[in-house]
Amino acid sequence: AIVGICARREKAAKELARAVGGELVPRGALRTEFFDAILNATPVGMHPHDGISPLAPGELHCRLVMDLIYRPQRTRLLKLAAQKGIATVSGVEMFLAQGVAQWEIWVEKRAPEASMRRAVLAALRDEQRLHPRSPQGM
Repeated sequence: AIVGICARREKAAKELARAVGGELVPRGALRTEFFDAILNATPVGMHPHDGISPLAPGELHCRLVMDLIYRPQRTRLLKLAAQKGIATVSGVEMFLAQGVAQWEIWVEKRAPEASMRRAVLAALRDEQRLHPRSPQGM
């Protein structure tokens, strides 16, 4: 698999691509090329600025979109992808996977993943109730 890196700062993208053995993907390529997956690793679209997306619908040509943001769970980017019939993965999955891995490293036992998932989702619901969406996220 080839890892493509697209970023606003081309120099930083080139350096990261070189570090991971990937290649630079110019922003314009998102409109013309098809990708297996697009992963957002930026804070664009995170609460309280949850009404924005780092990519436009015309830049989503792929099988899967993952947004590492977990608040909101369904970011604007994920909603745009779903509207185009693209499979989506919320940042909650990465958050949980990291927690499970940390638990297993430190405790040296299998993590109670289902319990952890319930706790994370409950905490996110509570946080949402205490701090509802920003006006621009509506």
